[in-house]
Amino acid sequence: MKNAFILLSVLAGFTSNNVMGKSMTTYLPLTLKDVAPAIQGDVKNRVLLDIETKGWLDLTSVLTEEELNAANLPYKRIWVNACHQADEQKLKENILAWIARQPWASALSVNAVEVTSRQVCENWNKTRNFALKHAQILKRDNVLTSADKQGEQLNITLHANVEVLVASQNISVGDAISNANVAFQSVPLTQISVRDLNTVMPFNQIAKRAIASGATLRSTWLEGAPAVSAGDNVSATLENGQIEITARAKSLGSGKVGENIMVLIQGTNSPIQATITKKGHVNVGE
Repeated sequence: MKNAFILLSVLAGFTSNNVMGKSMTTYLPLTLKDVAPAIQGDVKNRVLLDIETKGWLDLTSVLTEEELNAANLPYKRIWVNACHQADEQKLKENILAWIARQPWASALSVNAVEVTSRQVCENWNKTRNFALKHAQILKRDNVLTSADKQGEQLNITLHANVEVLVASQNISVGDAISNANVAFQSVPLTQISVRDLNTVMPFNQIAKRAIASGATLRSTWLEGAPAVSAGDNVSATLENGQIEITARAKSLGSGKVGENIMVLIQGTNSPIQATITKKGHVNVGE
């Protein structure tokens, strides 16, 4: 399959006997008509090159003197970047399979993948593990890379919808996120952080900032809700060797699991430090 396109541009700086070089990016096989469009007849379909090449090609080594005269070219060698074209359908299937393996795939509904690179060589068909060049951003127009193809890039366009979390009412700082104030909506993909691609309601999260009704929520706007809040009644555990004592206590501060707060054990007058172990539970140490 050859979807021939040829980009001819003068490469400044190359001189050899005052002959200017040319640059050609195309698919194999490279034929005589690709190099010398002026040549007519059946000979124009003669294959000059069928091996992946990136470098200078001396035309005097592949064209006869008669062909060189007929071609009437102002240069005697060209810079060739030529390869066999990838199977585009297979490549698209590999890209879709890679997307399906991503942790954010459930929030993405892909309608079509379009490969937009000007030249896509067949060795891309061997790639199974792609990566976003801009690792945390998914866009309509993306650049993919591959670990086994250092320096090479593949341009694609994703025609897709994404599930985003939208505020259904104004949310104040410290408000808990719930079905009452947010809802999922499907919108066309333009640009979004992969951290914000989520189809699970972020329970146990609170707003770090005020969020206006209709705004698309970002993960950076949320933080974990405290496991214990000031004024909560908690279960306080004291472990001393094989002896474990549990008592009721009142929290004098707020915190997340692993953080220290002050608590007041029921029946005592002196606050003590405790470590939050889970929601509603603290350890007061020895």
